Amino acid sequence: MDALSHFLGVTGAALVVLPIGLGTSFVPAIVGLAMFVSAILLPPAKPDASAGDKARELDALVVVNGGRFQPGNAPSAAVQLFVGAESVWVLDRRFQPLLEIPVGEITAACAEQSEESWRLRMTWASHTAEFSYGGIFAEHLARVAESTVRSVMRPALPVLPQRRAAGA
Repeated sequence: MDALSHFLGVTGAALVVLPIGLGTSFVPAIVGLAMFVSAILLPPAKPDASAGDKARELDALVVVNGGRFQPGNAPSAAVQLFVGAESVWVLDRRFQPLLEIPVGEITAACAEQSEESWRLRMTWASHTAEFSYGGIFAEHLARVAESTVRSVMRPALPVLPQRRAAGA
């Protein structure tokens, strides 16, 4: 509910009940009733963006729960992982980017249990990011995030042993 609807609803209800209780004029009660009804009939406020809109904007294939992420010395924040073919974006609840990880550079994505929670550790280039999950579904959420990231990782090319030339 947006602020205008909330204000109209509460003020309207107060204007309906107050004059009836005090026995004063019914004009404020009629105005209050009109305010209350208009609060009910107003369309709900639309969010600025949704995860689906942001996923299309980033060209992400899948959006998964990223648990909590602590960027540097900042406080930890609940995040979502927008996993695309080229990048994994870490976005906070207002869809502000906290980190972008190039998929081609990811060398590991591993879900593991810590003391009382689960975490997903992603390693790329010379960086590591850790996402922590708590609660009853912590293991499930960490493993879903791990398998989703692994699904877009490019497998390492096999190293074939070199053959010696026949005349050598």
